[in-house]
Amino acid sequence: MAVNNIGQLPYLEQDFVFYQHWGIMVGMMGVMMIGAAFKPQWRQSIMLYSAIEKGFMVLLLVTNLGNPHINGFVLAGVMDTVVVLWTLGYWWEQKRATDAAMAIR
Repeated sequence: MAVNNIGQLPYLEQDFVFYQHWGIMVGMMGVMMIGAAFKPQWRQSIMLYSAIEKGFMVLLLVTNLGNPHINGFVLAGVMDTVVVLWTLGYWWEQKRATDAAMAIR
């Protein structure tokens, strides 16, 4: 299990809701990304969902940094931060490209 192998955290039965949420979120993002490959109009809403979900996870991590039980989630938090920054960079670049195309017309 990823919690044990990657995060070096013990599997705690009382945390099963978190594990289920994370697994469903990752699975649904994968399904939506595959769908977005065929439906470009879905991409913006999927990226918005991803940015909000990942941003919330980063916020939870940052607000709990003093908690010793958070150490195993730091790597996931770094990855989620990269995803949020990448998404913001993508939107910024798309806006720049759109503005440049409008200026040429």
